[in-house]
Amino acid sequence: MNICLKPFPFTNHLAVEYTIISESSGVTISVRLSGAVDCVDLAGSFTDELWRGTCVELFVRGEGECYSEWNIAPDGRTTSSELTSYRTIVRSEQKVSSISLVREERSVLFSAELPSVSIENREIAVAVITADREGFRMFWGIDHWEGRPDFHRRENFFRFT
Repeated sequence: MNICLKPFPFTNHLAVEYTIISESSGVTISVRLSGAVDCVDLAGSFTDELWRGTCVELFVRGEGECYSEWNIAPDGRTTSSELTSYRTIVRSEQKVSSISLVREERSVLFSAELPSVSIENREIAVAVITADREGFRMFWGIDHWEGRPDFHRRENFFRFT
């Protein structure tokens, strides 16, 4: 499934396409950044709060209000969190995911594997955060409500089939 994400704040110098593939062994996420990719900081400097730098996010809703969140940095650092309700984290762990980063002249392709993650017939939300070397961040999602990015909002989730 390919998803073109909307930026916040608006920009026309960068585009983000998010692809997610579900297999019996887990999920593969691929994100293509196109345009002024030289401005994007792919090194990352945050150890705990990966969302403060460039990262890819996946949210998978469980039963009721429970959901899981994965934040994956371009260097493979990954945070997975279990939430019982909107932004209420009950468990979080750090690990390293298998990633691939391919740079081209005007694009970067970032791919990550999340083994044992199941999204079939579940509600998911996807997002990307890009940061430049000065720390300015852009937030890429399905949509943005109330004039600000908030990827945890229920409106961002859709059924993956």
